[in-house]
Amino acid sequence: SECRMHPSELKAVFDGQCASLARGLAHQVLQGVCGRQRRRGKAAVHLLHATDGTLDQVELQWDRRFALGVVMAAAGYPQAPRLGDPIEGLPAGEPDAHVFHAGTTQACDGVVRTSGGRVLCATALGDSARLAQQRAYETLSTIHFEGAQWRRDIGHRALKATR
Repeated sequence: SECRMHPSELKAVFDGQCASLARGLAHQVLQGVCGRQRRRGKAAVHLLHATDGTLDQVELQWDRRFALGVVMAAAGYPQAPRLGDPIEGLPAGEPDAHVFHAGTTQACDGVVRTSGGRVLCATALGDSARLAQQRAYETLSTIHFEGAQWRRDIGHRALKATR
């Protein structure tokens, strides 16, 4: 049987680009929906304003640093992604880096496993594109599952543009 992810994990399905942009929102926005008890946090309020078309009534804080995300995909992706591989080395989280779960599941034994093609997105913030890229790939380097694959050129256009 399936169990919920740890309550401090914001579980949402984003494509890689959206996950990176989401990191640009101030930590208060993301942290508003996290915690052991259900509460109406700031993120919930912002989401309600967004769906009501009244987001102009809310002051959002945007982090102006560079954001970059690298998607880790399952073995066999995109044709036939393999499911059920255990994932090891998930970081606890750092202020400038986060791993978004997309194709993951956690069984009652506590093991997080692959459950889709685009498994995770390791995202990071940095004062430069190069620093955001380094942090994202450092975050990704701690995560392991059989057949994991990812692109190694994410951010190359931004690096070219800042030279």
